Amino acid sequence: MQITKIILLWIVTDLQEGYSNETKCNVQSTIVNCCNLALTTIPRHLPVNATYLDLFKNSIRIVPGFTFQTLRYLTHLHLERNGIQVIEKNAFHGLHRLRSLHLSFNSIKLFPAGTFDRLNGLQELSIDNNKLQYLQDNEITKILNMLKIMSLRKFSFDIYPNFKFPSQWGTLSELTDLGIFARSAKVQFNNAMFAHVNLLKIMSLSIDVVPFISEDFFEHFPKLDSITLSIGTDLPKNPIDQVFKSFGVFRGRNLTSIEINTGRFDNGFTLNYKRMKYLWSICLKRLTLNNLYIKDILIYAMQEFSIKSTCLEYLEFSENTIFDRGASVIAVMNNLKNLKVLKITRNWRNSKSKRSQQSSLFSFVLPKTLEELYVEHNMGGDMSDVEVINGFNLRVLSLKDNEMWSCIGTFTGITNVEYFDMSGWRCEKLSINLLYGFPNLKTLKASGSHLGKGFVNLAGAGSFLSKNLRLKDINLSFNKINSIPDGLLLRRFEQLSSVNMSYNNLKIFPKFHASIKTLKIIDLTFNSITRFNDEDIEHIESLENQTDSVWVKQFHDKVNSMGFELCLHDKDFIAGESIAVNVLNAIDSSRKVIFIITHEFLKSSWGSYEMEMTRMHAFQKGREDMVIVVVKDDIKITDMPEVMKNMWIKITCIQWPNDDNLPYNTEEIFYEKMKMSLQRREDTTLLYSRNSVI
Repeated sequence: MQITKIILLWIVTDLQEGYSNETKCNVQSTIVNCCNLALTTIPRHLPVNATYLDLFKNSIRIVPGFTFQTLRYLTHLHLERNGIQVIEKNAFHGLHRLRSLHLSFNSIKLFPAGTFDRLNGLQELSIDNNKLQYLQDNEITKILNMLKIMSLRKFSFDIYPNFKFPSQWGTLSELTDLGIFARSAKVQFNNAMFAHVNLLKIMSLSIDVVPFISEDFFEHFPKLDSITLSIGTDLPKNPIDQVFKSFGVFRGRNLTSIEINTGRFDNGFTLNYKRMKYLWSICLKRLTLNNLYIKDILIYAMQEFSIKSTCLEYLEFSENTIFDRGASVIAVMNNLKNLKVLKITRNWRNSKSKRSQQSSLFSFVLPKTLEELYVEHNMGGDMSDVEVINGFNLRVLSLKDNEMWSCIGTFTGITNVEYFDMSGWRCEKLSINLLYGFPNLKTLKASGSHLGKGFVNLAGAGSFLSKNLRLKDINLSFNKINSIPDGLLLRRFEQLSSVNMSYNNLKIFPKFHASIKTLKIIDLTFNSITRFNDEDIEHIESLENQTDSVWVKQFHDKVNSMGFELCLHDKDFIAGESIAVNVLNAIDSSRKVIFIITHEFLKSSWGSYEMEMTRMHAFQKGREDMVIVVVKDDIKITDMPEVMKNMWIKITCIQWPNDDNLPYNTEEIFYEKMKMSLQRREDTTLLYSRNSVI
């Protein structure tokens, strides 16, 4: 069985060197992630082939001129949430291929003339949530004149009272996605905004803070297909009635999505007939009502909505305070003839203070078309038997973070569910039949569900997964499991790939059935396992088939016999640290780095990460001779990652003998070459290695 992809990074080390902030950036091929590193300046010496640079949430106050001129392949640049105060002239010089530029949530007061010159391919620009306080129609015009961009498709900016769309917007013929951020409670979204323009070809409109909106506001958006309105929380009056009335413009129209969110007012509001009627007159596919302080949903209004909303495929009520309407609201959903996804999450929080004697889960009817059902952080009670009608098409069922005080029931009527999430339950009382109703289950999420105590209290707990032999991924983390019930994982799982048992109290390696041929990841981090005994190692090796692990061990033993001390990942990486930190620390203190190149290595994202980190360390510090590459499999140079190709001429490469008939192509000569490459001139032979399991 292929239990893992084994990546071996051999690290020969004898000196410690400092690590700068810029080398902490995560480099994956041409993607550079420098988020949230407390950087005060933009790092220098970034990979010149970078296409994506993310500097989100640092402390960069100034963007100097010509900062990015060496990054001529850059297409995406993120500088949000840095507190940027100054954009110097020519700051973006050389970024001729840039397609998206994000400057939101900073303290920019102005853009120097020419800031956006030659960004002729720019498609996305966000400058909202800055301090461009006089950004009225004339200031917007100045920015548009600077842009001179016909290709701009997505634009977000701030507006203040009395804003009017400038006539120059007519030149932005490709603009389809618009984000408007109202920076004053006096802003009014009405027809006066369109005094200088006729009709806007916007397809997606997002408005953040809606103090007032007129009934005819949307008349100037004939192409509009998607609407997101974030109402705001600091307004003197809740404009929710105006919002619903404004949708009357779309009567008889087709829309993909309407989302209304973030309208927290003390008195809340009720979803009643007079509000809902504006929605069911639209052929709407997606409706999201999130964090609005909805305190009640009238059943008659919802019933009418469910009958008349014939196009609806996605419906979500989240982060509200709906009381005592859980079962009754779901009960009328079966009238939605095309609904595929239903999310009702984090609503009835205030109604769960007392333990119910009867679970909120019982027999209920679903829309026949429903494929995904999320009822999360809403209910409390004792789990009982659940009968679902019309559940044949259901594939995803998430009931996580509901306060289930016992798990003694079972499910019927949803035999095709492939994903089930019961994380956050209290399964100290557990039924052996809980998962028997899911014979096609592929993913089980049961993190933090008190299963440790549940297994102890359950007779025959080893049969808990006996009806779920199609499982691919199992997550039993954070369950205070002291020992795996006998036989729990000794099943003939047909396609088991990943088992997460981290953050438990396991002291021994769990036993798996030897017939499993697909297992790749076993996560046992943060348990009480102190060592693998011979039996554990034998069991692990019995699970492995057609991996690189056997070769790695042979290589390790041979090089070790030469007098080099080897540091393997399994025995030498610091427990509790992330793989990334361990890799970086190892590379930083290394004299030699050996990459064993196999087909599995090339598939791994960690392989690219390790190579890029090594390249940055080696070539920034003038230590190009530290890298050794062993090509184990039959791999062409053209198939190597770009980062390896870029440093190919400066590295030592040794080919593992794949054809004994060729002269000088023997294991003996291979290891002689290896020894010569590892030895320093003064014959000091301190050596470390890494064997990373992905």
